[in-house]
Amino acid sequence: MVAKVVPNGTAPSRARDLAELCLKAPEVTCRDTRVHFIRPLKERIVREVGYGLALEGASAADLVKSMQAKSEPAARKEKSAGEREQLFICSAC
Repeated sequence: MVAKVVPNGTAPSRARDLAELCLKAPEVTCRDTRVHFIRPLKERIVREVGYGLALEGASAADLVKSMQAKSEPAARKEKSAGEREQLFICSAC
C-alpha cells in the first residue's frame, strides 16, 4: 500500500503510524481499499497458475522421457549381451 524508503530501524514505528492512520478511516473504506489492492493480485494468480502448472507438467513429462531414454540403451546392451551368450551356446551344440 505504501512504498517508501525509511532510515534503518524506523520501519516498524512508521508502519504503526500508517496503521493508526488507516484505522481512523471508516470500516467500509478500509475494507474496500484492501479489496482494491488484493483483487488484481488474485486475478493474476488465477490467470497464471494454470499456465505454470502446464509448464510444470510438460517439464515432468520431458524428464520422465529423458530418463527412460537413458535407461533403454543399458537395457538393450544387457539384452543383446544375453542374446549373444545364448547364440554362442546354441552354436556350440
